Amino acid sequence: MTFAKTLYEVPVPRQYDVAVAGVGFPKDANLYQASRAASYLFFAPTPVVKPGGFFIIPAPCGEGAGEGVGEQRFLRAMQEAPDVRFILDDARRHGYPPGQQRAFVMAKVLEQNDVIVVGAQDPELIRSAKFLAAPTMEAAFAMAGDRLGEDLEALIVPHALLTLPIVQ
Repeated sequence: MTFAKTLYEVPVPRQYDVAVAGVGFPKDANLYQASRAASYLFFAPTPVVKPGGFFIIPAPCGEGAGEGVGEQRFLRAMQEAPDVRFILDDARRHGYPPGQQRAFVMAKVLEQNDVIVVGAQDPELIRSAKFLAAPTMEAAFAMAGDRLGEDLEALIVPHALLTLPIVQ
């Protein structure tokens, strides 16, 4: 086993209904950076969340989607598209400028799963970008439970940007 594998790979026994993807400061400051937690777990060798399940990301997103040019391109692409299929089709036809690739990546995630951002200072911005918003973890789990039932199984990944869960 390589040194990097010992640091970052973590075996998990199965796929889960929900993954709580911790990002922490400073990556929780904006949606562009915080959304990486869901995509990293989704694009693991086997996604850790079952199709139809949820990624929950606690992130205040005090900077909104982010203030950089790429972050604003991401936000515009997410907001202006009628649905995630449009984002994928448009990117395949026309490509995308730097920053907007995150919209393509997140559209791939949102095709299969919902992403709930918890505690965002501007929940309307979160919803306008095709994510779900919840004020608390309890509310996020209630949203997931409404769809999946009360017996859902959750995986907690405290450092989602530094962890590669490997489904056994």
